[in-house]
Order: sequence, then structure tokens, then C-alpha cells
Amino acid sequence: MWKTFLSCVLKQLMEKIDKVRMVAGTVLSSLVLDSTVTDDMETDLPSSEVGGTTPKVAHCNAAIPANMPWKQQLHDLLQQPENAHINWSSPTSTFPMLTKLLLPCSALVPSMLSGLVISVGGLTVHVMKPATDALRDCLVTLPKQQTDAETADCSTLEGCTQYLLEMYQNNQQDDRVMIPLINTTDKLITLDCFYGGDQLQYAEKLMQALKSEMNGAPQRDVNKINGVVTVACSVLVLLTHHVQKSDDMQLDATTTTTAAVTMQPHIKQLRDSTLMFLLALLANRYPRVRATVGQQLITTLQTYGEDLLLCTSEQFDDVVQPVIDVLCDTQWDKATAAVVKAQRDLLYPMFGLAKPAPKPKAAAAAAAPKKQQQDGKEGYQQLVADAGF
Repeated sequence: MWKTFLSCVLKQLMEKIDKVRMVAGTVLSSLVLDSTVTDDMETDLPSSEVGGTTPKVAHCNAAIPANMPWKQQLHDLLQQPENAHINWSSPTSTFPMLTKLLLPCSALVPSMLSGLVISVGGLTVHVMKPATDALRDCLVTLPKQQTDAETADCSTLEGCTQYLLEMYQNNQQDDRVMIPLINTTDKLITLDCFYGGDQLQYAEKLMQALKSEMNGAPQRDVNKINGVVTVACSVLVLLTHHVQKSDDMQLDATTTTTAAVTMQPHIKQLRDSTLMFLLALLANRYPRVRATVGQQLITTLQTYGEDLLLCTSEQFDDVVQPVIDVLCDTQWDKATAAVVKAQRDLLYPMFGLAKPAPKPKAAAAAAAPKKQQQDGKEGYQQLVADAGF
């Protein structure tokens, strides 16, 4: 029971609402630093309430049992001079201090990550930045892989990555968690704090989770779709780190090998499936989505185009630049659907991909004449929807 209670308190301490952090921090301090120690695991828990504008916490008449794991770590942490008068509502004070618990108390990491993801992926700048810095500073100190393949915990970067993927499965279609989780994942990949796996198995599981979320999401959820696009492009960048390059070599007096860029088959397969996913979204009905996909692909290709399209720097103008030209010359958010699809179809062979066959229902719908709108209100709603609002 106490483990569950501590996990809930720590999760609230890592979330984005200042008043909630103040209440949770006050309760935690009262329990850990209380001089009355009991071995009774069923001691009544303290209650709390928020009144007016200032959080107020009821008097605590209980303490964490002496035999409770992490009791000493929590006590030592709160007893440090710099934490004596900590302002729990301040993210710049709370997040760095609590992330110090990650290494010695790995069993508490899932609860803290659940709360920290909401803060890192949120929109409030004064919470997002210190949360991101605290999470990065903590994850870079963790070893990458599990020492025991059968035991998965959050004491390693691999364990934290596994838990994040579990969050995708456990919170499907819950936008309060999923949108911040998607944003957090993108930041972790950018900061090199996402463990893709030796065979990029976690990157593959991430793409599966994103596609699953997209399949069940409302079609008009443009913000979530744009977030998924950004993460998918970050996965492409992650794949380029596994490109194998060979320089020009003189084998003998008459034979010379040219420089080559190669990718392992399973990695190339993941690259192709991710590109197919993005190209499908490049013809999305919403202009904002199409514009986001186009811009993200341009940015990715300009920096990582050689590795992504498996060419050398000398081949950039012949292989990568034509793709960038098509993406730049097309107004993805303003062109008609016919122009968008025609320009999108040009990209399949440029990426070395086969154009997918149209689905039977889609082909039948395209062949059938469109029914004209008779109701002015219905036509206006369709106009607003097509505009991406």
C-alpha cells in the first residue's frame, strides 16, 4: 500500500500543475521527515485539500514505516540543506531534485516518468523547459542496456524506453497523455535519450504504436497527426545512425572499389515503411498536415539526405536534390487534391519505393461522380473542414 501511495505522490510531484505539486510535496515532506515512525503498514494516510488560492495540507499523523524501501533515500534527499525550504510549486526546484531518485530508487521511476512526460510534452514553457532539462540530465547518466535480459526495470535507458512504449499501449486515444507523450518522444530522440535497440527493435515498436494510435484517432485531430509526423521523421534520423559507409579502396593494381553507403535489410525495411507512412500523409485531406509533412521531410533530407537515400556526397545533387526540389516547389497546403497526389506520386520512385495500389473502396469512390452539396450549411462545414480548421 505504501509503495502505491508513494508512487502516486511522486507522479503528482512531476506533473504540470503548480498547486498539485505544492500539495504533493508538502505531504511527502511531512511523511518522510516525521519523527514518529511506525512499522504498521496499515496506518491511516493523511488527507489534503486545496482551499482558495493557496494549497493547504492537513496535519499528518502518519509516517512511512521504517522498513519501507526508499525511506532512507527520501529522508537523505529532503534533509539536504538546499532542499530544506524547497518551493514544491517551482518546477526549476522540484524536477531536478526528484530526478536524483531515479538511480537509487529505480522501482519508482515509472511513476515519476508518467508525470514527467506530461510536463515535458506540455505547452507551458515555464514547466516544459526545466522538466526537459531534468529528464535529459537524468537519462544521460543511465547505462544503456539491461544487464539481465529477463529483468526489465527503469534503471537503464533501455528500461525507460520500454516503459515509454508501454505508455503508448496503456493510454491509447487518451489525448491528455498521448499528445504530451508523442511530444516527449520526439524530444528524447532529438536529445539522443531514446534507446532504439541494437537491431532498432524499439524504434520499430514505436512506429507500430504511432500507426496504431493514428488508426484509432479521429480524422480531424490535426495536432496529434502533426505530432506523429514529427516523431516519424525523428525515427528516420535515428535510422541514419546505423548507415554503413565504405570509402574508396584499392584492391589491386587493376581493381578499385568506389565509396558505398549501405543499410542492413531490416533497417532498410523500417526506413521504407516509415517513408510510405509519411508519403501517405502527404496527401492527407487537411492542408496543415500536408504542409507539416512536406516541411519535415525537407528539413530531414537537407541534413540527413545522403544517409537516408544511401548515396555519397558526390551523388547528392543527382539523388537527394531532386526530391527536395519536388517538396519545395509544391504548395502542399494550397494545391488541389489532384495536384497534391500527382506530386506525391513522383516521390515514390525517387525514394526507391513502389507506389501502393489503391484500395478497392478508394478506387470506386474516385470513379464515382461526386454528389453536389444541396444544403448551404453542409457545404460551408465541408469548406471549413477542407481548410484545416
